Amino acid sequence: MEVESAWQLALSAEDMDNWKGQPQMKVVKLGAPARHVLLVASAKVYALDARCGHRGGPLAAGDLEDLPTGLCVRCPWHGRNFRLETGHEVLPDGSERPSQRTFPTAAPQELREGALFVRLGAGDHLPSDDFALETSVPNASSLSIWLESRGEDREEAAPAPNQNSDYVSDEFLF
Repeated sequence: MEVESAWQLALSAEDMDNWKGQPQMKVVKLGAPARHVLLVASAKVYALDARCGHRGGPLAAGDLEDLPTGLCVRCPWHGRNFRLETGHEVLPDGSERPSQRTFPTAAPQELREGALFVRLGAGDHLPSDDFALETSVPNASSLSIWLESRGEDREEAAPAPNQNSDYVSDEFLF
């Protein structure tokens, strides 16, 4: 898979202004074919694959956590933490392993009239590459079919309750 390595417009100056009062995370599609990139605004803007390399969970729905190893995004499905700076998964023992592809964001001298640019590029294969170009993220009702299509095994979960109930699934937390 060839990925463009030129600077890509991620957010126009107007979009940057609108993003300022909003939540700190935003997903954009960049490149051809379109790659889902998570932008996280903190002291700087970070860019990494938007879908968890474990099972494709939507990282934009996760929480930001300041761990001893650095600022991380926690996947809402299985609770895995990924360092924003490097994309490495922080393991329970504190060690790290490569997982999420990260991308440079435009340095201040490369910002043009307040717009944000991200440079896509490829390197060695990372787990998040498997999900970066997916057209949709599986939801609870389609997860079994989606995993089967990827050749992965999964224990059957209980059927989902009535959508009008107050039930909250913990299926993706473990």
